[in-house]
Amino acid sequence: MSKDLLFLTGSENFAEIIERNAYYVDKTAYLKELFLSSYEVKNPLFIRPRRFGKTLNMSMIKEFCELNYQNPKDKSRQQKLFIDNGRNLAVAGVDYQDLREKIMGEFPVISISFKGVEGNTFVQALSSLLKIIAYLYKTFFFLSNSARQIESDKKIFMSILEFSNEEFLNLYDKEKLTKAVAICETFIPTLAEMLFKEYDRKVIVMIDEYDVPLQKAVVAEEPYYNKMLEIIRKLSVSTFKQSPAPWLYKGIVTGCLRIAHQSVFTDANNFTTFGMSDDPYTGFFGFTKEETEKLLEDSGLTDKADKVREWYDGYRFGDEHIYCPWSLVNYCYKAKNKHDTEPKAFWVNSSGNDIINLYIKNSMEAHDAGNIEKLQSLMDGRSVEISLEEFTTYPDIKHKVSFDVFM
Repeated sequence: MSKDLLFLTGSENFAEIIERNAYYVDKTAYLKELFLSSYEVKNPLFIRPRRFGKTLNMSMIKEFCELNYQNPKDKSRQQKLFIDNGRNLAVAGVDYQDLREKIMGEFPVISISFKGVEGNTFVQALSSLLKIIAYLYKTFFFLSNSARQIESDKKIFMSILEFSNEEFLNLYDKEKLTKAVAICETFIPTLAEMLFKEYDRKVIVMIDEYDVPLQKAVVAEEPYYNKMLEIIRKLSVSTFKQSPAPWLYKGIVTGCLRIAHQSVFTDANNFTTFGMSDDPYTGFFGFTKEETEKLLEDSGLTDKADKVREWYDGYRFGDEHIYCPWSLVNYCYKAKNKHDTEPKAFWVNSSGNDIINLYIKNSMEAHDAGNIEKLQSLMDGRSVEISLEEFTTYPDIKHKVSFDVFM
């Protein structure tokens, strides 16, 4: 195994991985599918399990597309991260020259993650979302001093920034709570319109883990699902409406589940959902068989391939055998630094188990012998055959979600 091989376990930042010369499984080929191919869609929604590289891929897309706000003609950052790094990334190839000329460093990008939007009450969750908004607006503070912006827009911008930054802990006042809700429903289009005016370029909007706030709302001590659903639904409509605003170039959204019956995209139905088996993105998230074999070879662990396959080849996305990237990177890191090549269930406890616990609790309280027996079979290492059905909505977990849907 190479002593110089660096695994940044836990890092979801593309630039950090490249700049520190850490191991990276190249997913840049999919940029062409996203932006310049017959598969391109206006607003893709990617549905994948936790710990499958959604945030890292979103970081990679942002780094590739985002312009230099101080000097829009300067693409030296992208040149360093994607081209001149000695890695021979796919996007550096001759076949991607058109993509680089048209997309690389050409767009304002609004990128947020809902991963941390949670709380035991609605007010606490709203407070966490306001902190995210404050951080985003601080990033674009230069707009508040721009001669290109009209004064009324600058005042709105500063009002959102100051309120989000200063009042996020004072939402128990009814008027402040009402204002906080209004900000959370409109902060993206407000910022996007200003960016469009500033650079005369359309904007890319990226939302990572869109469904986390809804999941957390169900399991909270004081559940607030409907209130959070209304905020995210209105935000999606104001941002991705069917007749898109002139400033929207593309929206890219990720999540773990497509919520069907109470869709947050009901009135913004110009989304195209790419599930785990939908081409051409089956290999975009997670590691393919070929990528895994290359990782093991580079790590000097080719002789452990059978063990790795037995432990981590647990997914089929379309025709692809997909390995969990979180588990594989942690396995290789442990083997390199601790000389321990015994596989472990690294995915366990790497994210919250709230929904699983709630489902088990309600199955037991309902004396649902069928669900309990199937869960016990899985815990005992046996298989359970299901007819996979589409997930509906989180609150149903408390009442009527079948085992086939939940799995």
